Amino acid sequence: MSWQTYVDDHLMCDIDGTGHHLTASAIIGHDGSVWAQSSSFPQIKSDEINGIMKDFDEPGHLAPTGLHLGGTKYMVIQGEPGAVIRGKKGSGGITIKKTSQALVFGIYEEPVTPGQCNMVVERLGDYLVDQETCMVNVWMMGTKGSNQLENADADAFQSIYDVSPHSYGCDRDASKGGNILICRGFMKQSWRDVDLSFTLQK
Repeated sequence: MSWQTYVDDHLMCDIDGTGHHLTASAIIGHDGSVWAQSSSFPQIKSDEINGIMKDFDEPGHLAPTGLHLGGTKYMVIQGEPGAVIRGKKGSGGITIKKTSQALVFGIYEEPVTPGQCNMVVERLGDYLVDQETCMVNVWMMGTKGSNQLENADADAFQSIYDVSPHSYGCDRDASKGGNILICRGFMKQSWRDVDLSFTLQK
């Protein structure tokens, strides 16, 4: 399942058969990189992510200034220190759930209630926390030399693990004389006993 599917099917879903949906949602890395988002999610700024991450590390950091997202200011209300930040603005608000690698965002307006937004965001966040690996670091020996990561390597990864690295927000880092493919991925149930670090030698 791709990150975009998590957003489309689990965050922007019909809430409890009411026909209501979140206004916007996203899954964003701790570094501010967007893994997936709804079309309505605002353009987030690096200083906004930095402030959010600091509040997770130092609960209460955002209380004096408010939580800012895409230039919109939310009043910070009671959340779960280090795990969930909640904000309110008029009849709407925001919920942010932290996992070990990402932030799950949900933004709502009436008739969606704060409790419904919390449920949707935290349910997915809790699932991801339970499923996610710390990080999948795959050492890839380039097919045409140590400084090149070829499509054939990515194809081999996909054939072995039945997942496309491209759709799972992977970064290619050419360093230390080779290439590391860093995949922000989740293990399927059947992968639990599988060592996801491997070397492809052509």
